[in-house]
Amino acid sequence: TMSPTQSTWGVSTVDKMSKRSREEVSEVSSVKRTKNGLPEGEDPEYPVRVYADGVYDLFHIGHMQQLEQCKKLFKYTHLVVGVSSDYDTHRLKGRTVMNEAERANSVRHCRWVDEVIPNAPWCLTPEFLKEHNIAYVAHDAIPYTAPGQEDIYQWIKDAGQFLETQRTEGISTTDLILRIVRDYDDFVRRNLARGVKREDMNVSYVKAQTLKVEANVSKFKEQVGKRVDKVKAEVKGTVDKITDKIQSLDEEPVGKSFDDSVNKFRDNIRVKFDDLKEHLKDWEDKSTELIGKFTEKYERGVHKVEQFLRQRFVRSPVDMSPDRDFLSANTLPLARDSSSNGSSNGV
Repeated sequence: TMSPTQSTWGVSTVDKMSKRSREEVSEVSSVKRTKNGLPEGEDPEYPVRVYADGVYDLFHIGHMQQLEQCKKLFKYTHLVVGVSSDYDTHRLKGRTVMNEAERANSVRHCRWVDEVIPNAPWCLTPEFLKEHNIAYVAHDAIPYTAPGQEDIYQWIKDAGQFLETQRTEGISTTDLILRIVRDYDDFVRRNLARGVKREDMNVSYVKAQTLKVEANVSKFKEQVGKRVDKVKAEVKGTVDKITDKIQSLDEEPVGKSFDDSVNKFRDNIRVKFDDLKEHLKDWEDKSTELIGKFTEKYERGVHKVEQFLRQRFVRSPVDMSPDRDFLSANTLPLARDSSSNGSSNGV
């Protein structure tokens, strides 16, 4: 486990200058302080040391805006950010996407952050605040529970050293993960199209093939739609030309008999055009219905195949490696003799 002054990216996260200012600010009596003895942040030489902590997984704009609030709490602020370890986070909150080194390095590159403490404690103690000369702790005011505690920040609030920040609505690590989970198939399809191997995404052979077929069906539907629109446009253009021609004839009548013929011809064209539109719409509807039924039957068939394979075939321990294809010949006992006489001789 890393100590607070160690870093896996090769740069000390607690530099010498911040350490010196931490030691000096507690000794200098000329620093303007509040009634409880904490600095007011009016002296650029001795900024107020504000501490914020968190997991900071998938470091996003919500994190950045929270750290910006912390930095702007005083005129002169030295913002110290604690990043929890993988061990504590996985044990107390759940699995992360990024490891602790990646999370700490992401925070370190935020413009509002002056100092990063990796492997920060999940629950703060007076000793920790004293060691790092922390004047205030900044966090949103929602009670944060832990085993045996209703709010891990309560004692800091009671001591008058807690400063409230606001959460950014609509964005959180949980929200980002939910978006990925919700659109999982779309992301897998995109990556397959980009050449990413299904094994690298932990996607089964059947699932990968299903997504490829769905992608081809969607592409076919799009092509059918474009073709229908093109035919509609061509028919409409032809009918418009004929209609214009008929209207020009109407403007120069040459007799009742001719007018009757023109009107009959016009009505005939309109009927045929209406029929053509109905045929086009019927063709479009039937194409969509056909594609939908095909997709539904294909998915049902894939599901049945998957169920059959899971029930019928049991892999031996040597075939349980995640690198082996579930549907490869090596994982299925297809080499057994399947003749009707029950002979044990192999082919």
